[in-house]
Amino acid sequence: MNPFESWLIVNYELNIFFTRYFNDNLQLLDDYAELKTDCIQLFKGGNALEKIQVLSLLAAMKHFNDL
Repeated sequence: MNPFESWLIVNYELNIFFTRYFNDNLQLLDDYAELKTDCIQLFKGGNALEKIQVLSLLAAMKHFNDL
């Protein structure tokens, strides 16, 4: 098992942080309907690495929107 997977299972606060970050920043993908749908599917049903990929994309979008 990937360490991220086990951390998400045992660390409730990390799981809450991931979910909150996802929910707070998902609107950044409003202009990209298909990508947004894919990200929702990956985050809701994916493993830990797939969730981290979605969060990384959202963080990049947030960074470039702040420039």
